[in-house]
Amino acid sequence: MKFFKYSLLFLLMISGTAFSQQITGLSGWNIFLDPGHSQNENMGIYNVSEAKRNLRVALRLSELLSENTDIDTVYLSRTNDQQQVSLSQRTDRANSLAAAWYHSIHSNAGSSNKDETLLLWGQYYNGQEKVPHGGKKMSNIMIDYLTRGMRTTTLGSFGDCSFYTWSNWCQQSGGPYLHVNRTTTMPSELSEAGYHTNPIQAQLFMNYFFKKLEATTFYWSILKFHGIERPPEGIVTGIISDIDSRVPINGAVISING
Repeated sequence: MKFFKYSLLFLLMISGTAFSQQITGLSGWNIFLDPGHSQNENMGIYNVSEAKRNLRVALRLSELLSENTDIDTVYLSRTNDQQQVSLSQRTDRANSLAAAWYHSIHSNAGSSNKDETLLLWGQYYNGQEKVPHGGKKMSNIMIDYLTRGMRTTTLGSFGDCSFYTWSNWCQQSGGPYLHVNRTTTMPSELSEAGYHTNPIQAQLFMNYFFKKLEATTFYWSILKFHGIERPPEGIVTGIISDIDSRVPINGAVISING
């Protein structure tokens, strides 16, 4: 019988326990989730479309909130890969709904060795957080959970005018810099979960459970922002690789006792 040696590295398989009772504390509150881009836009390596990736993260987050909490409503700027939705259509709809919160879901693009998280909240040119406040606090919570969940490094949480220093847009307009922060009438932020142009990250982005893990980090962040205790959950993440060759093994099955 051939003997195989394996090593458990990081990030692939997730196993969550179902919540036994509804989590309360979000009644009277709602959120507008905006999976960035549309259709098959922003292709990374291995034919990973950022637009498709973003949508699936948003759908998983919508499920987590709708199925496990007493939240009033979860709105989505788009719900399938066929819709083409402009930036103004997204923010106009959120404003018309009088949504309580706006979160824009993205992944980044750049050189193949880049792999950092980033949160951007609305900021005026004078350095102050956009009104209504809240995006800065939420971003500071999200960046911690998101970075640990993605098992990577982070650029941090920034006001968008402080981050985009190579542009004079904020100086001319007063800010905020990002359309989703500037034109929305509710607290808002934009997340970048890593790079779909990074070979390792792009492969992970193709995995259903990895996208669900990203959604879970946002879910936990929302609960913490509202002072709600996080429910007990069992989550195991990892890449299963041959211990000698370090080559990842497809189809590995892990059993955990206890």
